[in-house]
Amino acid sequence: MTNEPTPEVHPPSAPKHSRILWGLAIGAVAGVMANIVVGSKNPALGWVLENITEPIGALFLRLLLMTVVPLVVASLILGISRIGDIRKLGRIGLRCFLYCLVISAISVAIGLGLANAIQPGKRIPPATAAELQQRYSTEAAKEVERAREQPASKEGPVLRFIKSFVPSNPVAAMTSDPPNMLQLLFFTLVFGVALNVVPKEQTATLIDFLEGQGFTEAANFDQRQARYAYVRRTV
Repeated sequence: MTNEPTPEVHPPSAPKHSRILWGLAIGAVAGVMANIVVGSKNPALGWVLENITEPIGALFLRLLLMTVVPLVVASLILGISRIGDIRKLGRIGLRCFLYCLVISAISVAIGLGLANAIQPGKRIPPATAAELQQRYSTEAAKEVERAREQPASKEGPVLRFIKSFVPSNPVAAMTSDPPNMLQLLFFTLVFGVALNVVPKEQTATLIDFLEGQGFTEAANFDQRQARYAYVRRTV
């Protein structure tokens, strides 16, 4: 009779969403405490925000966007290419549209209800409210002035609508900052329909590449760092 070593059992880690929520809560508490203890105008706190917290938060958001774009493209192309019968695409699209419409309406109702019930703006001190208005009104005025400097477009509304979602260059739509997701989605729709028409043996290599776990693992890695980014982002 041999004494086999007992495998070491590690306690299960907390779910990913729980860790993200904990990071968000800790960051919010740290931000409130920093404002109470040292004040928002403290030079040391401003230096930390400008040189540490903001760069780390921006890095997390850009990494997330970097991984989400190829993941969305691959998922949509694979989903459309596997429909089989193109005639099913219209019914699926209608269901998706209705689903998004209902979910968006529920989200808007929740947001308006909470905003009207809580009324967070009334609890801001007058001095802080005046400072926020001055800060963001300057940025808004710059955006308005920049829009006025642009030459007026002579294109009709239908042509502008078409140009808003049909890309002339899908690579430019993907690499713009931020990416033009509407044009990108239209391109993936057309590309997925085209793959559905082409014989399977000719698209097998591309399908295998899109089915790879590289994009998913990159997104998972970024999400694992989310709890740290939220702590730094909200301080």
